[in-house]
Amino acid sequence: MRRRPALRAAVLTLALGAVASLSGCAPAVTVGTLTWSACGGGLLCSTLPVPVDHAAPGGPTLDLAVVRVPARDPDRRIGALFVNPGGPGGSGVDMVRNTASGFDEETLDRFDIIGFDPRGVEASAAVRCGFEKHPELEELEGAELDAAIAAACRENAGDVLPHLTTAAAARDLDLLRHALGDERLSYLGFSYGTVLGATYADLFPERVRVMVLDSALDPVEWFGDRAPLERRNAIAFGAAFDAFAAGCVRNERACAFGGSDPAGGLDRLLDRAGSTGIPVPGEEPLDREDVIGAVTSGLYDDAMWPGLGAALHAAENGDGSDLYEIIVQRERRDGRRGNYTDANFSIICGDGTDRPDPAERAERDADLDGLSPVFGKMASVGGNVCAAWPEPAEPYRPAAEISGTPRVLVVNTTGDPATPLEGALALADRFDDAALVIVDGWQHGVYATGNTCVDEIVGRYLADPTTVSGRTTCPAPQAGAG
Repeated sequence: MRRRPALRAAVLTLALGAVASLSGCAPAVTVGTLTWSACGGGLLCSTLPVPVDHAAPGGPTLDLAVVRVPARDPDRRIGALFVNPGGPGGSGVDMVRNTASGFDEETLDRFDIIGFDPRGVEASAAVRCGFEKHPELEELEGAELDAAIAAACRENAGDVLPHLTTAAAARDLDLLRHALGDERLSYLGFSYGTVLGATYADLFPERVRVMVLDSALDPVEWFGDRAPLERRNAIAFGAAFDAFAAGCVRNERACAFGGSDPAGGLDRLLDRAGSTGIPVPGEEPLDREDVIGAVTSGLYDDAMWPGLGAALHAAENGDGSDLYEIIVQRERRDGRRGNYTDANFSIICGDGTDRPDPAERAERDADLDGLSPVFGKMASVGGNVCAAWPEPAEPYRPAAEISGTPRVLVVNTTGDPATPLEGALALADRFDDAALVIVDGWQHGVYATGNTCVDEIVGRYLADPTTVSGRTTCPAPQAGAG
């Protein structure tokens, strides 16, 4: 059954590694081993116990789920490449299962591709807020809904909730690196995964080998005042829809939605969704938030725009099936499964110092609505849920400058609606040495999506970071609806 959109947060038989002690800035932690077993499709699976509280390494542990695609050319193997799909709350295990085969050939030859579910996500001690125990959530809206979500999480998630943070996940990542036997980390993160990567680089700069940060966020904003991020996202999604709509007008045969006025067509469709719903056979009718969520998902990549136009046109004619399928497909690509919403709220709120009270949140939402009446509230990061969240066990505030790492590689498109280019530029500026790849297009997440220019640069950088420098512009491989 479809999950209510209001409960979604807006925006890979061998033992490796030895028992050892890692300290860093936290008390010494004993690192276990990874014992691999075949788990289908040529993959190897394992788990690694990590402390729930890194400040108390002798206390309770949780198991991290890990999946591994062995390097195809063992004689030329460089090491492990850890990947994270973003979210927060996306499953790295699912990402590697579903998309690692699309990585560039050199990377598949020379790296073990390692996916892991971060703490609290899916197979790694999934956090459960018990929303199913609270049917009244279906009837609430706004600040009342946010407060009820926070209360449900505090009631049902248990003592682990204050430990579901990006800083704790970065420490987990370092234990995984050590268990796999690599002296330094090779990492590829998308979207929120760039925050996890930057946090690791801030905590352990000397342990970074290479780091690709694709579709990037500014970590200072993520952990601090999120209002600028929200405002940029509202504007960026509005701009992406305007570009989509212009394409529809230019080529009505490819995109029949809305005729000469797609923006007006969307307004009319949203009004109908809010009053009677848009029918979906075998499912509940789509409401206004469902339609906005589907359109938002469709705007993530201009390669999807023709399909989005067709889905909206079908919805105009009373069939919301294709819009519903866009939501389902987006969740599948993002590695979203049963506890995505629970983990998303938990990590967003666990990281954030930005906890506006209901009055301030209402004021900020009104500002976002002014910037984009359709997409404004979708740009809110956590809504008002975080106002009632427990304080994190390890408060973490990133350094304004991340020093001591080798060169990192930041990738972004000019029209990314979810992580606008300004955030990527700000992140690159926070490193002593960062190379940039800017793609002229409307897309969120570029590597391994068919852009041969980006794939070649990323593959070359991962093998030898000294071969990539400065700022490179890559063209988009395809156009959108027009």
